[in-house]
Amino acid sequence: MDNKDYEQCKEHVLEFLNSKWESKNLSEKIDKLIQYPFDNLNADNVSKFDADNTDLAKWIYYIIWHDSTDNAYALKNLKCLDNIGPDCTYRGETINSFKNIFGENFKYIAKFGLYKKDIYDELLKKISTIGNFMLLPGETENRQSLNNLKNSCCKDFPDLFFYRLYPQGKLINIDDNTDIFKFVSEKNKGILPQEFKVFSIKNILESFTYLENDEYFPKIIYSEECKPYDTLNLGAIKNVENYKDYYKNFLQLYVPRAIEMINDRAKRIGAILKERLKVM
Repeated sequence: MDNKDYEQCKEHVLEFLNSKWESKNLSEKIDKLIQYPFDNLNADNVSKFDADNTDLAKWIYYIIWHDSTDNAYALKNLKCLDNIGPDCTYRGETINSFKNIFGENFKYIAKFGLYKKDIYDELLKKISTIGNFMLLPGETENRQSLNNLKNSCCKDFPDLFFYRLYPQGKLINIDDNTDIFKFVSEKNKGILPQEFKVFSIKNILESFTYLENDEYFPKIIYSEECKPYDTLNLGAIKNVENYKDYYKNFLQLYVPRAIEMINDRAKRIGAILKERLKVM
């Protein structure tokens, strides 16, 4: 591990906390940080602002996921801060995507009469918070990445993506699945854990898992039961316009659970930051 990067990232985060909030209590500041919308960092209104790849996000990623023997959350080959970013070993990505859940400018909600201001506004506030960000292997193959797989094959829904990558709790045999392989370079294959249990724990994704016979599996968060995906009507998710009733039910299940999972993950991240930034 590049210890210099680790110490500098801690210094940068502490500087942000002290400049942003006046409280002398560091624990309180971290509690505010995990609820802070990173979209607020876009002071210049940049049209393609990438909240999950801001410097602040990268500093937090490195503090939590740096590769060292004494780090329980270590991601393989995350040796320095420069390993995070576009076309790098890892890249910050959004777990739940606003656009693909709700449609551009709430078009799905407006069309189906589903707008519930208190619930959907709450999720909107959570979309660009640290609990909704994760690191994914970022190496590309013919300009395709794991995040492209999440977006194009899974409509950017995390549970669909996790299930596609770990269908039986084990990493899919990428070499036997050409539609998956094109999204995963040889370098990415080498750093993906073979078991979903390891992947979920290291990425603080326990909220997206369920346990059965001591095996960990990706949780289908919009279903009442954790069923294999072939029993669900995935076409309803990918073709919203043709399945209005299904989508209504989906939103009513998915949105509250997504909020719950983001909150749970944010608390876990906050606890790690408090420990590593030496909150007394």
